[in-house]
Amino acid sequence: MGTMTVDGIMNLGPCDEYTRERMEELRKTQCGRRKNITMKDILTSAVPPEDRLWLVLRNEFLTDKELQEIAIWCWEKIARPIWEKHYPDDKRPHKAVRIKKLWMKGTATDDELSAARYAALDAAGYAAGYAARDAALAAARYAALDTALDAAGYAAWDAARDAARAAAWDAALDAAGAKICRHILKKYN
Repeated sequence: MGTMTVDGIMNLGPCDEYTRERMEELRKTQCGRRKNITMKDILTSAVPPEDRLWLVLRNEFLTDKELQEIAIWCWEKIARPIWEKHYPDDKRPHKAVRIKKLWMKGTATDDELSAARYAALDAAGYAAGYAARDAALAAARYAALDTALDAAGYAAWDAARDAARAAAWDAALDAAGAKICRHILKKYN
């Protein structure tokens, strides 16, 4: 496994929140006097999981094969249950992952992998289309209800709904990110 310095991290272009000063402070907290930051240092830091993953999921720390294994693990442990709940009859993503595993073993061709990938992308586009349609229908319903609702009440409801949705989404992403960080730490460190 590789290591990285604060200069190396800054060269990757982190978001504005991670200034050089903040990165030096985080390095000192995690590494003490060491200048090099390890994958374990990053994964056990107190920064949000998505920020830890932004840095760790790179070739400086993991090989292409390991990154591919992590992507498959994420599908199997996090994304697949969600997909199957909403699209139980659409097996295109399942096939793409199966072909990817075979490709990694050298028993599937690049063409087979490409075809499976495009089929999975098509499935994702199909799902996104349904999500967009559902959003449009909800917007139309709200527009119709708007004539019957007081504007302030509607705005309050909308804000409360959006805040609840955002909080739930953030909590789910944090939980998934933390789960991925734990998996990487356990398997690759």
